[in-house]
Formats: sequence, structure tokens, C-alpha cells
Amino acid sequence: MRGGVTWFSEDDVTVSASFAAAPDGVGPFSIRAGMDEVLYDVSAGLEMITAGETNFRVFYDGHFGDDTTIHSVGLKGSAKF
Repeated sequence: MRGGVTWFSEDDVTVSASFAAAPDGVGPFSIRAGMDEVLYDVSAGLEMITAGETNFRVFYDGHFGDDTTIHSVGLKGSAKF
């Protein structure tokens, strides 16, 4: 198990761009995306390793903020042959 906090110094991101060889009248533009300044992170998992070097792993990761909720789950397995 693991827990933590991710903190961003800004609560938005702005990207400016323009199109190459754009016709006259099509100028640069900006896109702004808001995001949470603080995300709380939690992770939990289980890994099993057998004597025959077979591995199995299952895990969960979660990130939680005022406006953001992100869940991820995964399974991973390997076998020696």
C-alpha cells in the first residue's frame, strides 16, 4: 500500500499554437485547461512469486481531487518457459 499527495504550482495549463502555412486571417490561438492544484494518491497491490518463477501481480491506483477522480487497475503475469 502507498499514499501520497501530488501538488501543482498552478491550477491551469495554457498552450499556445499556430498552424504552419495557415492562410491569411488565421492567427495563433491558445487553449486553457483547468485542473486540480492538489491530488491525493493511493495505491494498493498484491504480487505472488512461485518457486517455479511464475509471477502474478494485481494492483489499483487512485488519484482524487476536487474535480478529478482517476481509477486504474491492472493485472500482470509472467511464466518462465
